[in-house]
Amino acid sequence: MLPLARDQLIRYAWPDKDVVDPSSVNLVVSRLRRKLELHMFDARGLETVSRFGYQISTSQLPKAAAFPFLDRMRKMRKRDASDSGACAHAMHG
Repeated sequence: MLPLARDQLIRYAWPDKDVVDPSSVNLVVSRLRRKLELHMFDARGLETVSRFGYQISTSQLPKAAAFPFLDRMRKMRKRDASDSGACAHAMHG
């Protein structure tokens, strides 16, 4: 499978943002790997391509885990944003 560039992942996961810190992708991918491991998937299938981005090795991941990769990134970002908004509201509320 061809690797996806980090900037391409940023455009997919944060389409409404003009500037996104590239380390945000690293954080989301790290969380995705942990979730895959919690569900007994081999997270090594989500490979880092040095200085470029990421790729999914379908030989390491079940097909069901390989295809919705970008959707999972979006969902995680939205959930994290709503969680931090709720925390900020609780602190200032």
